[in-house]
Amino acid sequence: MRTHFLLIDDDEDELDILMAAVKGLDVDVDCSYASTPEKAITLLDILVPDFIFLDINMPSLNGLELLKLIRKQVNLAKTCIVMY
Repeated sequence: MRTHFLLIDDDEDELDILMAAVKGLDVDVDCSYASTPEKAITLLDILVPDFIFLDINMPSLNGLELLKLIRKQVNLAKTCIVMY
């Protein structure tokens, strides 16, 4: 079974860092990326990742505000969220 990571960050360079880190793992991983909280909300309507890596400092809606919205979604209750 493949593990799915979702990175939510307004800095696209962070995606490169995550992808480099994933290459060093000995697991099958799929990665998705949302560059804004709004795009993340849309993605999470159709996607249930195993892990969400969430930037705290983003424009419009910060990571803590987005975390509250994510935790309201029942289908994401077991998703592990890492904030940075």
